[in-house]
Amino acid sequence: MRVVVDTSILLLFLRPSTPVPRDRDGTPVPEHARDRVKYLIGRLEESNATVVVPTPVLAEILVRATQEEARTILEQMNAAAVLRDSGL
Repeated sequence: MRVVVDTSILLLFLRPSTPVPRDRDGTPVPEHARDRVKYLIGRLEESNATVVVPTPVLAEILVRATQEEARTILEQMNAAAVLRDSGL
């Protein structure tokens, strides 16, 4: 199985400091977003699925990262067997 992720999902998985989306009242939307993303990626990894990261998604993340942050992000992606750049 292949699953494609967007920038928000990838950031919540790779960068713990990423702010969680909130509604007008300041309530996280959805609740426990970071935990849900980690759970989803973990389950996909257990089922030998591939999480496809479109090149534009990776570019959106790397363009705002420092050189060290970019290196860390790429190392995390390489370490996570489930994540694959789409190469688009």
